[in-house]
Amino acid sequence: MRRTQGRRDKMLKWNRPICPRIFKKVEGNKAKAGACVAMWSGGGKFQVSVGGHAQYIVDLELRTCPCSARDLQGWPCVHAIAAINYKGGLNVMDFVDDCYLTTTYLKIYDNLILPMNGMDMWDKSDFPPCLPPSYSKQPGRPRKCRNKEEREHKGKMKMRASSNQAETALSHIPNT
Repeated sequence: MRRTQGRRDKMLKWNRPICPRIFKKVEGNKAKAGACVAMWSGGGKFQVSVGGHAQYIVDLELRTCPCSARDLQGWPCVHAIAAINYKGGLNVMDFVDDCYLTTTYLKIYDNLILPMNGMDMWDKSDFPPCLPPSYSKQPGRPRKCRNKEEREHKGKMKMRASSNQAETALSHIPNT
């Protein structure tokens, strides 16, 4: 109950449109986007080059990038931010999924957890208290090793006494 109230109060003090952790990650991606060069190719598509060797086709209308970071995370990747900055007039925070918005976060914590009285104030029951299941020790020694598969060696592996056995077997052949 304290944790729920604390998180709700913390988010009420936050004055940004997205949650704090995601905000930091998007700001980190903004800093990295400076190393990317974006070129507009028509519509909402951009070709973003990173370091002159890697190229990504970013579609701002469909919100896609071949690196799949945006699909997995829900906020714009470095390449998408480079395209957004190139186009201008767009806010990077508008490309963050709705699940990371502070309004969505506050909706989660709108429901209150009602307080309860202590156990000493609960109504007494006529039934006996619930007991845990009885423990019975299994016969035999407990297992220490895992079960091996069919293709694995069952026994212990031992090395031969002589490691140079192959050399001694071929020693009678003269070198040519």
